[in-house]
Amino acid sequence: MTWILYAIKCNAKVIEIDVIDYERLPQCMFNSASLEELNLCIISRIDKDDSDILKKLAFGCPALEDLYLNECNMDIRVVSFPKLKYLNIRSEAVEHTWVESIRAPNLVSLVLDGCAQFFGETSLEKMPSLMRAAISLWSCYCFDAEKCNLLRAVANIQNLELSGSKILLNALY
Repeated sequence: MTWILYAIKCNAKVIEIDVIDYERLPQCMFNSASLEELNLCIISRIDKDDSDILKKLAFGCPALEDLYLNECNMDIRVVSFPKLKYLNIRSEAVEHTWVESIRAPNLVSLVLDGCAQFFGETSLEKMPSLMRAAISLWSCYCFDAEKCNLLRAVANIQNLELSGSKILLNALY
């Protein structure tokens, strides 16, 4: 992955990476003063809390404003970025990718697309700037809309887009 090192040394502002697992990412990825946008796809699943990768990015990439996690099979306890403006998490993995808490006070736009059981309990903390949220929850059964922290947290957002498929709501029974 010498091209990543080269991109970081050249002060790249945008990087897109597809990797097998995040342990293969070079350490320079987590130390870039110029990186503003990261599009990351991590294919394999590692059985542990994957929040470390995001902590490293938050501290080592202070200019990061756009973060796209596509098809990342990750268990994330906390997404905490003080300067992040755009967060996009998409996953088609039915067994993994869940987010417990998102803390991003400057977040303007949030996109979550995945299985309802992994995003339903996600809490959004300290996001006074959040103006747009697009949430697509799908392919999950026994989803209780009344207990969904995520839906309650985005209820008053200026621009809210909700979609889903194949969801049986417990509230209907």
